[in-house]
Amino acid sequence: MADWGFAQSEHTDPYSNDTEVGVTTTGGNAITDSYTVKQISEYKFEDKFVRGTGDFFYADSRDPNTNQTVVTAFKWDVGARLEKRTPIGPLAGSPFVAYLLQSDIETGYLRQHNADAGTHWILLQDKNIQLFSELGYRYTQQDNTDGTKNRIYAARIYFEAVRPIASRSSFRAWVEYMPCLYAWTNWRLNAEASVTSAIDDTFSLKAAYDWYYMSPPVSGKIALDTQFTTSIVAKF
Repeated sequence: MADWGFAQSEHTDPYSNDTEVGVTTTGGNAITDSYTVKQISEYKFEDKFVRGTGDFFYADSRDPNTNQTVVTAFKWDVGARLEKRTPIGPLAGSPFVAYLLQSDIETGYLRQHNADAGTHWILLQDKNIQLFSELGYRYTQQDNTDGTKNRIYAARIYFEAVRPIASRSSFRAWVEYMPCLYAWTNWRLNAEASVTSAIDDTFSLKAAYDWYYMSPPVSGKIALDTQFTTSIVAKF
């Protein structure tokens, strides 16, 4: 799932970038490597903005005796979003359209095309807390590793909260629920909780825990995936 980073971009320049990088390696009896890279880039024009995202995660383990490497996780996504920043009415919020292309072989799909349309609301925004919400529609075309294909028409409900917990640290949580419109046993739930601590005006340290739940899962897979990452974030 793309992290659109609603509460992160406070730049006055028309262009802004947030880059997140994490690396973990172990040696000796257990040789493992994992890499995560996330990117959010935004361009503002008039009362609209275009935002592009990218997310890459790779992990492997290697037997020190045979030197054989096994890929244990490999997933990525790229997305683009166009949003009208100024609400078109007191209750209408900010309309948006978005596209997200994903791949997660371990979860069971080679490609997942997602097209979104909906409305973004700022529920509350002050120095103590920021609350955001979205309501919309998602069409998903999923090509699975077992050769099957899924076409899913779903509602999309999203909430996000950001709260400072110290002078240079903040807590952020979001949840995304997508029930299928024609089969209520078919639904997906994604969520993240994270803590970010600023080192200076450019760099921050971030720890995040993610949940991804798919009902029903792809044949032969389990429904729940989780991921814990620590990384350094650069804003420029």
